Amino acid sequence: MSTNGATAPPAKPRKRAALKLKEGAVLVPRHAVKCAQCRVWIVKGGFLQRQGKRSYCLGCAGLGHLVFVPRGDIALTRRASKHSTRQAIVVRRMRGRLERQGTLVEKEALQRAELECEADATVRERARTKAAVRRAIVDERYVREFTQRLGELFPGCPEAERETIAKHACEKYSGRIGRSAAAVRFDPEAIRVAVHAHIRHNHTRYEDLLASGKTRKRARSAVHDAVKKVAQRWRTKTPSL
Repeated sequence: MSTNGATAPPAKPRKRAALKLKEGAVLVPRHAVKCAQCRVWIVKGGFLQRQGKRSYCLGCAGLGHLVFVPRGDIALTRRASKHSTRQAIVVRRMRGRLERQGTLVEKEALQRAELECEADATVRERARTKAAVRRAIVDERYVREFTQRLGELFPGCPEAERETIAKHACEKYSGRIGRSAAAVRFDPEAIRVAVHAHIRHNHTRYEDLLASGKTRKRARSAVHDAVKKVAQRWRTKTPSL
């Protein structure tokens, strides 16, 4: 709960921190590389380990007995890593940064983890379903309160449009203003930005200007006064019933 009694939305998903190629990590090469010890070619998409400036295949790096667990199944990865006395993170360089691809663990550890995951799969699925329902309820409350605050600031905005603006601005993982830290606090400026964006797209010729080849900057400038006029009317006029 926020200090003003507002219902806060679920935490905004954190951006993944940039990974660094740490000592001992395994890299998926983008092109074939020759092992510095056995001189065997490590094909594109295979696994290698860097030691200093040299690249080694998993066998020469002492990791040939490990098996790959791709990312995605958090429970399986966590359990397999816990049971494995030897493990290595697997990364791949993509778009100028390293992205985690999975983990190398001992075969016996993976088999044990698979049995554990199979044993409580029903329980974990039930927990995921309940968590999804809870998140949906919190999201609904947040959008409802955002709509209410919007109506207080813009009493002239028709009720149907208030709901449309709130749902659009607060869409999960959209990166829109409704998911910003300011919007979580129901900051008037954040709500104003959401309202102006709605007016721009639905009550001016902004979309037509973009379709005709105008840049966003020029199109925004061309409809600035029209947006301001509608916003001012919504701030001062109570909609007719």
